Amino acid sequence: MRRYISIKALLLLSIFIAGFLSILMPIGDPDFFWHIATGRWIFQNKTLPSEDPFSFTTPKVLELRDQAILKGYWLSQVLYYVIYLIGGWNGIIFLRILVVFLLIFFLIKRREAELNIHLLVVFLSIFVVLNHYFLDRPQVFSFLFFAVLLYLIDTIRKARASTIHYISMPLLMTLWANMHGAYILGQFVIFIYLVSENIKPEPLRSKELRLFSFISIISIATSFINPLLYKTLPATFQFMKTSYFTENIIEYSSTIIGFFKLNLYALLFYWLIAFLTLSALLYRIIHKDIDLADIVITGILLYFSFTQIRYVAFFIIWSVPLVSNFLNSLLKEGSLKRFITGFSTLSILFLELYTSGRLVKNLSSFYDGNWISLQYPAEMARFIKVEGLKGNMYNSYDWGGYLIWELGPERKVFIDGRGLHSRIFATWLVLAQAVDEPRIEGIPYWRAILDTYRINLVLLPIAQRTGIPDPLVTKLLYERDWIPVFLLGNSVLFVKDVPENRPVIYRYSIPKETLIDDMIANIDWQIQRGDSFNLYISKGDLYLLKNDLSSAEQAFRKVLEHAPFNTIAKDRLRLIKSIKDSKKEVH
Repeated sequence: MRRYISIKALLLLSIFIAGFLSILMPIGDPDFFWHIATGRWIFQNKTLPSEDPFSFTTPKVLELRDQAILKGYWLSQVLYYVIYLIGGWNGIIFLRILVVFLLIFFLIKRREAELNIHLLVVFLSIFVVLNHYFLDRPQVFSFLFFAVLLYLIDTIRKARASTIHYISMPLLMTLWANMHGAYILGQFVIFIYLVSENIKPEPLRSKELRLFSFISIISIATSFINPLLYKTLPATFQFMKTSYFTENIIEYSSTIIGFFKLNLYALLFYWLIAFLTLSALLYRIIHKDIDLADIVITGILLYFSFTQIRYVAFFIIWSVPLVSNFLNSLLKEGSLKRFITGFSTLSILFLELYTSGRLVKNLSSFYDGNWISLQYPAEMARFIKVEGLKGNMYNSYDWGGYLIWELGPERKVFIDGRGLHSRIFATWLVLAQAVDEPRIEGIPYWRAILDTYRINLVLLPIAQRTGIPDPLVTKLLYERDWIPVFLLGNSVLFVKDVPENRPVIYRYSIPKETLIDDMIANIDWQIQRGDSFNLYISKGDLYLLKNDLSSAEQAFRKVLEHAPFNTIAKDRLRLIKSIKDSKKEVH
């Protein structure tokens, strides 16, 4: 009799495909580069930075959050740089492989339900995580450590622990505290379980409870062995109170904004898992199979993950056994269970391949070994070094980390993903939005800031991540003393018309009367290469600058073909319609 592929094998294959997709992604995280550059600095200087070595705008006196940024990730950063020294970018990708599959391994290890059901939930969960997070920054170590910590606590609470499990908890927390600030979540989870086990009617046996309590206290205590000691938590609170950061950084957006404004449609799967998790809690309450830890940790993680995308992964990792046990309880053995499991597996696999759409494109990175995303201005950085351009530069926020890696610390950036010091971040917002008012002695506000910081070079993308053309680019188009000298892909370089820049201006200046057409041609090249559909927004806006309403309308309709909920494209189409209607009324 022919033997068909089992559900278990199909699920394992699906999980492998999800992991494989993540492994093949080029390095696209803006923060990765300042992390590895900091690791290089620490490795070369054999000390932790007390001042910012990479930006000329950072004040000497640092805020508490800034100190946490400079010192809080040191072990992750040194690890990245050492791996890079050993294996280059391939080594970084190998580290990504290792972390992702260890995360999958420990998600599977927490199984309590029937294997097929649990694998289905793991598959769905890892898909959500891989679709919403960059995998080359210290936070991915927190995802792994959180999964390992939950596994250790589960093992100890079920009286299945060996000596190695007990020893591993404090070691894990010490390691975690020197790699990423989310170790405070680990402290919180350990504390909640400690309280829960000591107050519930049927706790661990007395000897095991004493040992668990001792190890829990030791684990929390050893996590304070880090350069910041106890300051990570107050630094976090300081950051959360700073609206400049939380209102303007994508990962601090709610899942509602993520879905409807940022086109993160895979968040539907997060909402599905959240619904199943709440259903699982209700089911356990009804059957009186619940404890304090389940309720408190679920509630806290659900709140933070729903209101801020950056916490979705922690909720997902926590929820895996809750959801798989719940589904296992609902589905009875037999043909119906096998059918539902198989159908769900095939459906999610199809949606994964359809939603991500990255496998074929990412294969090129695998074959040619080019692991750096093309969104970064590699050629522009090379141009600056070859031509010996000097002076203070203003740069895109997302490019700051990459420029630190390529040009620093000799050439310092204006700002980068660290967002050091709230005043500088607020100043960057003015420049990023090219705010005109208030005028200072008749000079637009943004121009006055450039003059104050004696900016000599301006490095910008044509289009921002949302697709909107960079506002400062459109303003510099009409400034006589700012000359474009480099344009490639999504990057454009303006230099100030001063004596030291005249040789470069003479050789490379781009006529401003053709610059918009040149930018549209560059956007078209990126679209043909398969880059984000958001680029159609920038193309449409550039056509609006040319007053070409017909071409602009076509571009915005292309956006809605890919992202029907995109509010920017909808607003632009309404604007075009109103302009056309007003022209009809005039005639």
